[in-house]
Amino acid sequence: MATICNEKAANLWVSRIIPLVLIIITAYATWVVVVLVCVDYLIQPDSSSSIHGPRLALGVVGIVLYLIFTFLMAWSYFRIIHVILTNPGYVPRSAAWLEQDRLLRSKPKRRLTKMPWGRDLELGNGEGGGEYPGNGDNNLRSSSQSNEELEQFYSKDVFVCQPDGRPIWCTTCLSYKPDRAHHCREVGRCVLRMDHFCPWVGGIVSETNIKFFIQFNFYTGIYCLFNIGFLASLVAESAREMERVNSHWIVALALASFFFLFGFGMAASTIQMALINTTTVENIDREAKVTTLAVYLPLVRPPSRHNGASSQDTGTIVNCMVTYAPPRRCNAKMITSSSATRNQNISDAVRSPPKTSRTFVILKSPPGAGIWDLGPWKNLKSIMGETFIDFMLPFRYSPITNHSSSESMYPLGNAFRRMCQNASKAPESSKATSPDSDQPKYPETAQMPLKAEVPTETQRTRKSNTRRQKG
Repeated sequence: MATICNEKAANLWVSRIIPLVLIIITAYATWVVVVLVCVDYLIQPDSSSSIHGPRLALGVVGIVLYLIFTFLMAWSYFRIIHVILTNPGYVPRSAAWLEQDRLLRSKPKRRLTKMPWGRDLELGNGEGGGEYPGNGDNNLRSSSQSNEELEQFYSKDVFVCQPDGRPIWCTTCLSYKPDRAHHCREVGRCVLRMDHFCPWVGGIVSETNIKFFIQFNFYTGIYCLFNIGFLASLVAESAREMERVNSHWIVALALASFFFLFGFGMAASTIQMALINTTTVENIDREAKVTTLAVYLPLVRPPSRHNGASSQDTGTIVNCMVTYAPPRRCNAKMITSSSATRNQNISDAVRSPPKTSRTFVILKSPPGAGIWDLGPWKNLKSIMGETFIDFMLPFRYSPITNHSSSESMYPLGNAFRRMCQNASKAPESSKATSPDSDQPKYPETAQMPLKAEVPTETQRTRKSNTRRQKG
C-alpha cells in the first residue's frame, strides 16, 4: 500500500513539473530560432558570424513559419490543460462515496470502525471501498438513490454489465461505472473513456480531451520537424563556411530531434487506436477482451428454444434475462461528460424514465470483437469531428462526449449488430428441452432488486450470531 501511495504521489508531482519544463524548453527554442538564427544570423548578420549578407526573405519566412507552428502546438496544449482543470471527464461521485468521505473526515482518529456497507476501515487513512451493492443485506444507499443510479443505465437500450445484468461496480468510488469508464488510481476517480494518465500534459487523457491530445502531438511533430530541417541546414552551412557552430544551435537541434521522435510516435499510436475506436487502456487486452452487454429485449428476438446458445463467430447468449422496474420519479438526469461544467456545446440529456418494466437479454461478445468499431473513417470522425476545421483546430469537444442517444452511451458497430442477429437464431445445439416435458426450456428471467435498505444494528447482530453458529 505504501509503495502504491508513493508511486501515485510521484506521478502527480511529475505531472505538475513537466508542463513547466516543456514551457521553458519551448521558450528557449524560440529564443534560439527567432533571435540567434533568424535575426542575428540571417537578417542582421555581422562579419564574424556569416560571410553572407542580410537574407531578409529567408529570415522573415523562418520567423513566420516558426510562430505559426508554435501557436498551433501551444494552443492545443493549453486546451488540454484547460480541459483537465475544468472538465476532465470524471464520473460524478456517488452518495455512498460522499457518505464514506464524510465519516472519514468527521473522525480523524485512527481506529477501526464498522462502516454501513459492511467493511472495516481505519479512519484517517483515506482508503477504503465497498462491496458490490446487493451482496448481502449491507448497503449504504437508499432505494431512491439506487433507482437513480441504475436508471442511468437501463434507460438506454444497451449497456455494459456484469453476468448478472447489473452495471459494473467500482469498489473504490462506490458507484456503477458507465460504459468504457475506467478507474484511474492517480486521480482516485473513475474516468469516462479513459485513455491514460499522461504526466506530459499534467493529468488524465479522457474523452473530453483526446481530440486535443491528438492535435497537440500532431502539431508537436510538425513543429519539431520544421526546426530540424531549418536548423540542420544552417548548422551545416555554418560548419562548412565558418568552421564553427553556435552551441545553442546544436542544443536546439538535439531537443527538436528528441521531441520529434516522441511526439510523432505518440501521434501515430494515438491515431492508430482512434482508427479502431479503442483506448490505451482497452488496447492492452483488446484481442482477448470479452464484453458482457445487457440488450433491450426488442432489439434481440431470442428463439423459443434457447438454452445458453452460443457461437464462436458472433456472440453468446448468457442463460438469463434481467428485468428492471421503473422508478417512482418524474425524470432523471443522465450522465454526460460535461454535466459539471458551463458554457459548453454539449447539452445535458434529460429524459423521462420508462413507464413500464424493461427486460434485457445478457449477451457476451466473442473475444476481441470490437463492438464500438464503426469503421476507420467513422471512428476518426467520432473523435475529431465532422468538418475540416474540427479536425485541425482545438475548438469543439469530440462528438463522443455527447451521450444523448437512447441506444447506448457510445455508438455501436457492426460487431454488435452481428451479435444481435446471432442471438435471434437457434443453433441446433441449443434446442434442448426438459427431459420430463415437451415444453421448451427458456432462459431464466430475473427481477432486478432495486430496493436497498440499511439494516439495523439488531439485524446485523443476529446475522453475525447466525454465522458464528453455522461456523
